[in-house]
Amino acid sequence: MNLRIPFLFVAFVATTFTTARAQQPATLEDLQAARNSRVALVVAISRNEMPVARALQQLRAPGKSNGSGQAQDVDQAYAALDVGHRLLAVDRPDAAEDFFRVAEQDFDQAAKRTPPGQAREKARYLRELALVRGRYLNKAAQAKADIDEAIRLQPDDKNLKDFRGALARGRGEFFKDPQG
Repeated sequence: MNLRIPFLFVAFVATTFTTARAQQPATLEDLQAARNSRVALVVAISRNEMPVARALQQLRAPGKSNGSGQAQDVDQAYAALDVGHRLLAVDRPDAAEDFFRVAEQDFDQAAKRTPPGQAREKARYLRELALVRGRYLNKAAQAKADIDEAIRLQPDDKNLKDFRGALARGRGEFFKDPQG
């Protein structure tokens, strides 16, 4: 009997088991705790009780972001996006911009590390990256490149095409097709 086959089977089972455990869905309690933590950050920033840099450090602490069970960069990106939105709602666009920059970095990192073979996931990160760059960071040319790449990866996704149109409404000069 060839000893490689049982060894490969054990390695496959171990890899599958640890991957499944690492990506377990978050519990309601985890999600609520993460939300409450983000709300507390916004309250502290809006009352000038906490500097933005310290809030960003706290957000980036392992296990503190979103509680979603996703990869840490993705988890932090969505958490930073949420905090940025909440800061805009309390009229703190200066602080929100710092969180949007963190979201941009993390979505960019997630898009770069995701192989093209995982087209749907990569397109999702590129869409979020285009959102952050196009709507919040005044980087329309980069947003166009991001959403165009997402559409190239998922050409039949109507939502991506609709989103591209929504981004173009605000900055059409960057989104014109080269064909006319």
